[in-house]
Order: sequence, then C-alpha cells, then structure tokens
Amino acid sequence: MISFIIPAYNAEKTIEKCIDSILHIQNYEIEVIIINDGSTDDTLNECLKIDDERVLVITQKNKGVSAARNRGILEARGDYVVFVDSDDEIDASEMEKALLKTDEKEEIILYNFIRKKDGVEAKDAPILEPGKYDKDTIEHLIRRMLDAPTYKYKKSTVIQGSAARYIISKRFLIDNRILFVENLSYAEDLCFSVALLKKANRIYITCCYPYTINILTGSNSRKYINDYWLKLKTVHGIISGLTNKNEEELYYSYGCSALNHYILYLSAKDAEEKCRDIIYDEKMKQSIKSINFRNKTKIEACTDKLLMNNQVRKLVLLKKTYFNMLRVGSYIKRKIWRNTK
Repeated sequence: MISFIIPAYNAEKTIEKCIDSILHIQNYEIEVIIINDGSTDDTLNECLKIDDERVLVITQKNKGVSAARNRGILEARGDYVVFVDSDDEIDASEMEKALLKTDEKEEIILYNFIRKKDGVEAKDAPILEPGKYDKDTIEHLIRRMLDAPTYKYKKSTVIQGSAARYIISKRFLIDNRILFVENLSYAEDLCFSVALLKKANRIYITCCYPYTINILTGSNSRKYINDYWLKLKTVHGIISGLTNKNEEELYYSYGCSALNHYILYLSAKDAEEKCRDIIYDEKMKQSIKSINFRNKTKIEACTDKLLMNNQVRKLVLLKKTYFNMLRVGSYIKRKIWRNTK
C-alpha cells in the first residue's frame, strides 16, 4: 500500500482537485490521508464530501505543516509514503511508473517536478540519469540542495530540497527516526531532505514527472518576518548538525538574505537596529573570510567590506539606495514595455 499524506490548512479551493488527481491511481493499493490542520474555511467539508473509502480525513488543532506531516506518517498504513501539498497535483500514470520501483523494495525513490503557472507548464531539468545510486552520489545531491542559496556564485545546477519529491519506505523512516522538525516555519523541507538522505545508503532516481507544483498568483508573495534572522540561524544549526560541517557558505547566504529582508521592509532607522545583530555576528564575519566567491557584484563586495568594519549605517544606506534604484529601473522598463505594445 502507498500512503499519500496531504497537510491541509485553508485549502478549500484546491484540496478536492488535489485528492482527485491521486485517486486516479488504479494499479496500486493506496490511501489518501488528509490532515486538516485547524482550517478555518471550508476545507474539512470539501474533504468529507469525497465518497471514497481510500480517503481518510483527520482533523487537529493548527500545529503547522511539519506536525501535520508527522501525524500522517504515524497514521499511515502503507509500506511507502508520499507527501503532497494541498494545492498541487499528481499525474497518476507517471506516478505508477515511479511506483514500479517499490516492487523492488527500494527505500527511497526520487522523481522530478513539473511547475505550472497561469496554465503554462515547465519541466524541471532531470536530476540525474535514471538508475540506482550509492552514498557518494547521495552526498552530491545534498551538496546541490545546500548550494541553492549560493548558486549564482557557483553557476551550479541546484536541486530543490522538497519533501514532495520522494517515495519513501515507511519502515525506513521509522527505523531511522526521521520526522519533520516541528515548530520550524522556514526550510522545514530542506531539513527533512538532508536528514533523509544522510541516513540513506542508496537511492533510486527515476526519469518520471508525476508531480505538478501549482504556482498560484500571489501565493508565494513575501511578507515581513520580524525574527527572520533567528529562523535562518535555527535552520543553519540543524543543517550543520546533520552534515557535521560548519556550512559557512550557507551561513553567509542566510546572513545576506536577512540583511536584505530587513532593509527592504523597514525604515533605515529600524533596519539599522535589526541588522546590527547580523553585522556584529562573529560567525558571519568568519564566513566572509573563509569563502571566496570570485563573481560577487560590486554591491556585494562593498557590503562585505562594510560588514567587516561594523559600518551599520553606511551598509543600510547603501543597500537602501541600491534597492530604490532597482525599483525605479523596473518601473521604467514596465512603462517602456507597455508603450511599445
């Protein structure tokens, strides 16, 4: 049996289509477990109106996506589990191709994504040639996931560290005590993926595209997060513990991301206060000394220099000016584009 686990929070507009896409699987025994994570809309009723004995609906207080997935793992009766987000879809025929490898008792099967936005589909590049891979390749996959924040410096092909790209033996998860980190609201999928792959000695990679990520307009719009730097440091600590490395490139990338976040969303005065913790952070300074990205932009190189010299105000003003210039440039481009249509 294959257990498809769907955490659902206020997913009334998409959940029925998501479930229906999974129920088209015919050649394997399946169950669909929906964890209604304290939804305040009509999600529960949308799930309950699906008349299919393969569907199990569990309602709990809102605890977050990680807790919902963990509940799904514990409730699953299947030999294998697949995680599906409530606004995405499964291609049944492609999924059955990937599921063929469960007959060979593979512990982890990895597949590819299709991304759909405004009705237009695009396939992610294949990760590797289909086949069975050992520990060395698994370590390479982990590196490609952790390179995601620094890919522009390395020009490497990165991999999205998503929990929704695997078919996983439930026994493998239980025996290795692999669960999602609860109360983690950022990069929980990445932490899970690294934990999963660090325990694996082999993995089977398919050429199938059974999973469609629906990119909904406005669904991934960013908002201000007051404790963003703390969240990023927490993720870094988890990743470093899993890999047993300092992960200085990741720390540097997260620090730069937090700086940009606060400078974009806050006034110069408030941004100075929030950025001070990052600029005076000794690990951040050490990461700048330890890594050598040759193709940094002049703005990035200047930012590093100001950070190393504790020039908080100058750094904030520099980045504020730069971001304002980007906004103006973007506005002018849109005006020109509209006038030439």
